[in-house]
This record gives sequence, C-alpha cells and structure tokens, in this order.
Amino acid sequence: MDLLKEGYEVYTIVDAVGGTSRLAHETALRRMEQAGVRLTSVTQYICELQRDWNRKETVPVFFQGLLDNGSFFVETLKEK
Repeated sequence: MDLLKEGYEVYTIVDAVGGTSRLAHETALRRMEQAGVRLTSVTQYICELQRDWNRKETVPVFFQGLLDNGSFFVETLKEK
C-alpha cells in the first residue's frame, strides 16, 4: 500500500502470500485490489517472464519454474 502511495504500479502474487485464515487472505486481497494493486499468480508471472516459446534460451528455466511451482498444465507439456 505504501508503494501505491509513492506512485508505483504494484502487483501481488496471490498464491505466494497468505493470511491467518482463508477469510483474512481473501479480505486482504480485496482491500489491495480496491486500492489499485494488480493481482496475479505465480504461474502467470512465470509465463509473463517467458513471453513466448520463441525465446528458446529461457525455455528450460521457464519449464523448470512451472514444474517447481506445480502448475497444473505442465504435465501436458512433458514429452511422453
């Protein structure tokens, strides 16, 4: 919230933060969003860093990040 006041564009990775309860977590996220914080997920952040599959030099790190994160769709990307 202080970063917003200082004029920064703020993003919160919602599945990398928690609260004392699910209600506390959801309430905090809503409060941040209403204040102007943009909400995203670990998977979305990793995908935004990669941008596209044409950046072949970073695909191994990108793929490993998805595996480490437990992204649900990564199993479909594995070679059989």
